[in-house]
Amino acid sequence: MRYFSIRALQKALFIPTSASSLALFRISFGLVMAWEMYRFLSEGKVDYYFVEPVFHFKYLGFAWLEPWPRLWMYGHFYALLALALCIAAGLLYRFSALLFGLGYTYIFLLDQAQYQNHYYLICLISFLLVCIPAHRSLSLDARLFSTPQTTVPTWALWLLRAQMGLVYFYGGVAKLNADWLSGWPLRQWLPNTVYLPPFTHLLDTMVAAYLFSYTGLLIDLAAFPLLVWRRTRPYMLGTLILFHFMNSQLFGIGAFPYLGVALTLLFLPADWPRHLFNWPIDHPTHTDHATTLDRRAARFTLVLLASYLAVQALLPLRHWLYPGNVSWTEEGHRFAWHMKLRDKECEATFLLVEPTNGERWLVDPGKYLTERQHNKMINRPYMIAQFAHFLSARERRPEDGPIAVYARVSCSLNSRAYFPLVDPNVDMAQAHYGLETAEWILALPPAQVGAIYPQ
Repeated sequence: MRYFSIRALQKALFIPTSASSLALFRISFGLVMAWEMYRFLSEGKVDYYFVEPVFHFKYLGFAWLEPWPRLWMYGHFYALLALALCIAAGLLYRFSALLFGLGYTYIFLLDQAQYQNHYYLICLISFLLVCIPAHRSLSLDARLFSTPQTTVPTWALWLLRAQMGLVYFYGGVAKLNADWLSGWPLRQWLPNTVYLPPFTHLLDTMVAAYLFSYTGLLIDLAAFPLLVWRRTRPYMLGTLILFHFMNSQLFGIGAFPYLGVALTLLFLPADWPRHLFNWPIDHPTHTDHATTLDRRAARFTLVLLASYLAVQALLPLRHWLYPGNVSWTEEGHRFAWHMKLRDKECEATFLLVEPTNGERWLVDPGKYLTERQHNKMINRPYMIAQFAHFLSARERRPEDGPIAVYARVSCSLNSRAYFPLVDPNVDMAQAHYGLETAEWILALPPAQVGAIYPQ
């Protein structure tokens, strides 16, 4: 029975299906990425994010990665723009997708302060496209170098569907926490982010906060199953398009709403663009080899697909390995699709002490960090420790010994009272930050967890 199930799954995943929706996604992804690169170039983000900062917050294992000089950094973004257009056109598709994936991942890894969930998603999709034959139809490669093919193996579509399904699902699971179920942080954000003059007073109520919070929760949790079920798919699709549009207006999150819509449209029947645009109906051709792939190669493909999806399914759960509230400690928060779940307001000072003579002085983080870097750093303990290491080395004078750095950081999570985030008595220049639990992160007091907020 087990053998039969594996064989049945293998057969189902390698059945040829229309290549048109995958081709349309490739075009959409390339155009959205080209627009995203243009936005970085035209809005001064290349300078602000990568050229101007004196210090960059590095990811574990990537401390060696450094930004290009200014001219080369601009050239890097122009190259990414050109590669995105090549992906859209299907020109040297796999090579273009690989170079784009590597180039985009490089800028993603340069600074943790620039982390966004959709930047991570773009990295993943870029490399998935290298493996997916999205260039068989409506591409220059198909016209110039081979015979156009009208089908792709079904697994190519389901891999992208599963990736987006995981984003929706874990985005919903992350909302199953006391704060979100109590209407926070949307109660803080709605009156300040939504401009609807006749209804502004209504947004500053718990009713609106509960409505938006529970609607977002239900949409995320229900998205994948209701998109897969044919009868509910049109309603869920319309809901999600409206959902992404509202997010783009509320939060200004760049390319993610458009990328989200493009990925969600993949849940429609694979040949829907041909029906919409009256293209010729797809039929497998003699060049379509999805069903003639030898058994060993098919099994190897299944192992790779299962391994990738297993990692993507397990990675968002790692925060359960750490004690405390993940929105407070931030341990395991990234790469887990925790999106817009908390509002953290923090105040921080950095006291430096020269141990040999006891000299003390304060350092303004703005001396080394941009405003964005500073705002991200002061509420993320691992970035506080990394900055303390930098300060100790940067402020040290040749005649002095190692300089101790003490961080006085107090934060308010979702309108709670302010409370110290890191131990003020620990020399953060000696604090270790890695994959293990950081003992110098102070827990949110039990009385603060799930506290009742003033009305």
